[in-house]
Amino acid sequence: MDDAGHLAAELSKFTSLISSALRKRATHGAATALEKHLAKRFRDVIRRKMHHAAYAWMDDRDAGRLARLDPSIVRRILSCLPLNDRLALSHTCRTLRDVLLGMSEPWSRISIGARQVFLLPEQIENPPPWADDPRRMWEGLITLTGRNRDLPSHISCGLDTRCPAWDPAIERLLHFVLSKASSLRLEPFGWMPVTLGLRDEEDRDLDAVMLALDIPSEDRWSPLSFLLRYPAPFLRTFELSVRESFVRTSSVQFLLHPDVLAGEIHALEECYLTGITLPPGGCSAFAALTLFDYKPVPPIISGSQLSQLMTWMPLLETLGFVTESFTDDMPWSDSGTQPLNRHARLRQVAVGCIYESIEMFSDIFSFIRSRTQSKVLVDFVGPTAEEGNPIRPGMPPHFGEFDTILADEERLVMRNCDCSLILTSWKWPDFAMDSATIANITSLTITSILWEDKPLPPAINLTHLCILLPSCVCIPRDMSDAPGVFVLSPWIGPWQCPSLAEVHLAASPPNPPDKCPRSSPEFPVDCTCWHGCTISLRDVYDFVHDGLAYSDQPLRRLRLSGIRGIAEPEPALAYISLSQLAETLEITADVDDVVLYMSYITNQSHKQVRQPTRLLSPDLSPGDESFDALGATPANWTAE
Repeated sequence: MDDAGHLAAELSKFTSLISSALRKRATHGAATALEKHLAKRFRDVIRRKMHHAAYAWMDDRDAGRLARLDPSIVRRILSCLPLNDRLALSHTCRTLRDVLLGMSEPWSRISIGARQVFLLPEQIENPPPWADDPRRMWEGLITLTGRNRDLPSHISCGLDTRCPAWDPAIERLLHFVLSKASSLRLEPFGWMPVTLGLRDEEDRDLDAVMLALDIPSEDRWSPLSFLLRYPAPFLRTFELSVRESFVRTSSVQFLLHPDVLAGEIHALEECYLTGITLPPGGCSAFAALTLFDYKPVPPIISGSQLSQLMTWMPLLETLGFVTESFTDDMPWSDSGTQPLNRHARLRQVAVGCIYESIEMFSDIFSFIRSRTQSKVLVDFVGPTAEEGNPIRPGMPPHFGEFDTILADEERLVMRNCDCSLILTSWKWPDFAMDSATIANITSLTITSILWEDKPLPPAINLTHLCILLPSCVCIPRDMSDAPGVFVLSPWIGPWQCPSLAEVHLAASPPNPPDKCPRSSPEFPVDCTCWHGCTISLRDVYDFVHDGLAYSDQPLRRLRLSGIRGIAEPEPALAYISLSQLAETLEITADVDDVVLYMSYITNQSHKQVRQPTRLLSPDLSPGDESFDALGATPANWTAE
């Protein structure tokens, strides 16, 4: 019998056991479906159906039969399941538990916080014993890391360093972890979530805030920095982060030891330092880095410091840094020129700034471009509504120089071939009416909520228009704010964009009920966004036909993405009418990358630790494996 036949035979035995457990706990229909579709698509069935068995019990007879199966077959079957289901399934019998513990994959990613316990305010001074000593948790991290025998692990660990007596345990932990890890994220100082609120108001939600276990002092930081001196032969990604609340309240400069990671160059390629300052002579272990992301204390970087970084890291391809000010302090020669040490490999630079420093963008851009051929991304944290908007047409750089714009309610992304700007907390009308900007852009992506009921300047070079349809809004101002509805007021006339070739309406993915902003435990709402976007093809036709004025008839392409349903009494006729507007018409349930990208930068903006390089190559893969479990989706339609 060949391998495939052997696997199928063993799988049949295994699923009969699972089906037996399903019949005892789950419905007969689930078990029947599992057996019926096994031969055709057993991998998909395992992933979608067998997870029910993770919560079913197994009697001694079934457990005995399972113990006689080939462990390698069971291991391959378990590898088809999501990790959570594998862990739950391991509790049904000893055989599955032993097989799972023997697998390396479940232990390839391990995350342990510093002290993730919830304490009431009166418990802060005298915490209970179970919350006072983290050393047992560190021993657990060593044990779990040791189970991953095949591959280096990805480890995230918070360290409570208040007590000097814990230093030997920390040293043992770091020595072991550095010898095993492929990716390591360390947060050196502890924190605790503390519940605050008025005890006599039962209906008031209690807020959880992060309070430092202590304000780190220099005598506690220096030993920890020294403990990072052990070699890390497999480490490819290293992240060391001190929370900003510690940095702002402490007078300590968190200076990294020059012999970090034993000063040896092994596999290290990426390094993220947040709240940490490099030593004056640099770190030898960082000499072969290809990516470096840096937020020093205080967050101020000069031209000479950037030049030093480029000298210390000759293989660097991607550089990111956060700064509140920038000064080009490089010395000038008698002839009035600066010595330029060009960096041959640097291709991408990402800068995080606050909005007060927006005018220094030209200085940063000029400095970087004079020494590299890098593309530059600048992430500006903008003002609040009360502070006003510092962006005005004509400010350096002149915003008309950008040819691509992406905009939602809070973020504005502007691009050209050399650089990108990401502006957070801004006001669209202040900028959108600039005729120079509108005239220069070739691609515009904008949420439907921002569309103004007033004429826009002609967009003579615009070739691509994308309208983002929001998943949900808290309080709809009118019907145009509802998911999947886009209304252009008829009295403002069509928008003049003679070069337009492509129009794209991009809907957001479905919202889980607990993520819906319109729903709450007190006021549950059966929101349409739970099931995804349902759109009217006639509305789309009216918008394209009456709201846009373009020269080439028909359009080259008209695309509707993220669509989960069509709201038409006669969808076939509406589809035929819509198809006459473009050479290619595509209606798909797939969520477009532009929606995922805007969501990604939103999530990055909300994080306390901002790392600019994360915005250069975002991971847009969906995090929810049960995406398709929300219901049937319409078939993808394509007409050419």
